[in-house]
Amino acid sequence: MEEPVWETNKIHAARVRQIAERGRALVEDLRYTLALSQRLVRASRALLKRSKDQGIATEP
Repeated sequence: MEEPVWETNKIHAARVRQIAERGRALVEDLRYTLALSQRLVRASRALLKRSKDQGIATEP
């Protein structure tokens, strides 16, 4: 016997909500990764500038 249409729609809606939640979590992870990467770039630039200002050779 076939499921009623409303039951099929309910199952589909639950799957859509689950996929949307996973998508939101992925976006949040990507934002965190981007922010972390930007902080690392800024820190690297600051260290490079400091070493140049102090006359520390950066190459052998």
